[in-house]
Amino acid sequence: MKRLWRIACIILLLVVVGELVRNALFPREPVYQGITASVYLDSYALYIDPKGGSFGLLTAAQSQAIDREGKLAETALRQMGIDLIPVLLQKAAAKDSKLKSKLNDWGQRYLLVQNTLRAFGSWPMRYAFTSHSMAKDGFELLGPSAVRAVPQLMELLRDPDEDVVANVAMSLSAIGPDARQALPVLMDVAKNRSGRARANAIFALGSLGPAAALSADVLIEGTKAADPGVTFYALQSLGRIHAKPEIVVPILQAVLDTPQTDNTRYDVAIAGLGRFGASSESAVPSIIQHLHNKVDYVRRDATNALEQIEKDVAAKKKPKSSL
Repeated sequence: MKRLWRIACIILLLVVVGELVRNALFPREPVYQGITASVYLDSYALYIDPKGGSFGLLTAAQSQAIDREGKLAETALRQMGIDLIPVLLQKAAAKDSKLKSKLNDWGQRYLLVQNTLRAFGSWPMRYAFTSHSMAKDGFELLGPSAVRAVPQLMELLRDPDEDVVANVAMSLSAIGPDARQALPVLMDVAKNRSGRARANAIFALGSLGPAAALSADVLIEGTKAADPGVTFYALQSLGRIHAKPEIVVPILQAVLDTPQTDNTRYDVAIAGLGRFGASSESAVPSIIQHLHNKVDYVRRDATNALEQIEKDVAAKKKPKSSL
């Protein structure tokens, strides 16, 4: 009898210790209406990015159900607020085992099957890249309120996994100028990494605004990259940090004077020139030619940029009143 009692006590002790360890390593997720954050994050991911699922294979009723569940998920996640941060950080750092990586390779070959099963809630695997994307979605939902997560996100920017770094960079961009302490690490990624990691770090630098003025040279170098994603974000971010107009304005103007297959390049260049105000006066003729661009948002932004420049030029010419 005593032996059975000892065994029961040992089992109970192991259960308690195991629970304590589990709670320490994997904090309990916040719950809303009896459903955990991870479930809501999965529904929200499908809601905001239907192309990641298989909406084209679903009936109208099924699509409406996903839309309804997605809106409920957004409400739930907003209610959870900053309590989501530990869960998001855990997902941002997720890693796959070698076995799961091999299964993922197989899944990518049969992506249509995988996405269809996911849309019906029947795909059993949750890969690291899915967790990374869910973390990004969560931080984008929280925005500046997630500022306390910046130090941990900065550490993750040093991860060797490109997917981790790419999604963390976008998470920092969602926090905005309040993530300015990440500037040195983002600059390092923008200089020394490649692919999506580099492109997204460059985008994140622009989201810091003028606080990222020190990154101007890194962004200027980015405009010379072979990767069109890197060059696009570099042009966009140069227009947002508002630094070195004597170098940046000619770069942005050259985009307007060169035939582009992608009209969004004209758009980011025009928007950037508008933000430079009077410093972009020399680029006015280049902006004017896009008042007749075939794309409406380019025409609209060209009009707005010209108004911004004209207003700033007039303000600078206006004599200051003497006291």
